Amino acid sequence: SYTGAWTAVAPDGTVYATDDVRMYALSSDGGLLWVLDGAGGGRPISLDAEGTIYTALGRIVQAIDPAGTPVWSFDPGDSTSLVTGPGLGPDGHLYAAQDLGLGAFSLTTGGELRWDDPGDPTILSFSGGNWRTSFGDDRVYFPVKINASAAPALWVFEPSGNQRWYSGDLPENFGSAAQLDPFGRLIVIWGQVGMMAVSPDGEVIWVATPASPIGTLVRPAVGPDGTVYTASFFGSDFWAIHPDGTTRFLIENGPYEQMEKLAVTPDGDVVLAGNQAGFGLGGAISGYDAVTGALTFRISLTDAQGLSQSVWAKEPSYSPDGGIAYVTTRFAGEGPPGVLYAVAVGPSCGAASDLRLASVEGGSAVWLTWGDTWDAASYSVHEDLQPDGDFSAQTGTAPSGSVGLTVPMPVESKYYRVTPQCESH
Repeated sequence: SYTGAWTAVAPDGTVYATDDVRMYALSSDGGLLWVLDGAGGGRPISLDAEGTIYTALGRIVQAIDPAGTPVWSFDPGDSTSLVTGPGLGPDGHLYAAQDLGLGAFSLTTGGELRWDDPGDPTILSFSGGNWRTSFGDDRVYFPVKINASAAPALWVFEPSGNQRWYSGDLPENFGSAAQLDPFGRLIVIWGQVGMMAVSPDGEVIWVATPASPIGTLVRPAVGPDGTVYTASFFGSDFWAIHPDGTTRFLIENGPYEQMEKLAVTPDGDVVLAGNQAGFGLGGAISGYDAVTGALTFRISLTDAQGLSQSVWAKEPSYSPDGGIAYVTTRFAGEGPPGVLYAVAVGPSCGAASDLRLASVEGGSAVWLTWGDTWDAASYSVHEDLQPDGDFSAQTGTAPSGSVGLTVPMPVESKYYRVTPQCESH
């Protein structure tokens, strides 16, 4: 059996994960609560307010109660599997897409079919698919990977079942699965080497390209403030873009080995990445400072039976306080089962803090003090040199709650960002 690409976390901290044929419920400290056969498949997992779990095995949509007892199942018929979802929308209904068969469809949380539509053009996939359904304002987004060599196409519907548009009809091609930003826009790769923001009606808002080419880009991640992050898969470059399409930072030839499957933590402080194994490099789970791009931690993934281990999760899920990310991995080939990692990323390590030094004379030696209240091995300190709030490269590290700084110029005020560096993850 192999780990699934999706996990989910309940408000009480219970973690749900799957393999090929089973669902697992784990306590927040990793203890096994229950296992349910026939509820695996690795598809997206959703939870409603009562704790009911929704997922699918092949084409069969399933509802499971918090104790691990099946509630109902829905078979859309035909022999083809789901390619998108199921996902629970903000309106309390379920949405999924099937290869041929029903196409896009919606269910009540009681398992009754609300509507179905084959799509225009017809929804089909020659390579299978395992994408989550996304939801905007009066929009349901169904990404479908039509063939193995192309980025997923996107069918866009209203929750009532009316199709609005299809990405293949737009003048600009989608180079990746789309990510929604906080403003309801779709963020996708443009032409493999740029980024594009698209409105909910399919209109291009902006196209951004880096100042210097950095090669093939990986699927972007979007922070809670709308900042877009991507990287060069075959290189060592990291690119962050403001919500208006201008560059926030572009770091070339950095410590960014084959970054893929980017995600931003709920507090917006850390960009997570799976560093994929290959080309003589081992797999890893890494965290990068969302403001500066600096590497903050790296967890090397251990090989087993001579086979490399890489991140498998399409996106992590998070503990209720946002301090732990849950990430699944797989081994290459016919290797052992994958692993579910719980990675400390947030408040349990301490959040970044922005501090101000006022009326500092140029050349003065001053102490920047913040108090040693975080459980951290050391702290990185970054100086704000720009009025837009971006912080420069690291200016120093400190083992405790203060650091001595020499301010190079007279300023009325100067700002610093202090980030705790956790000892382990």
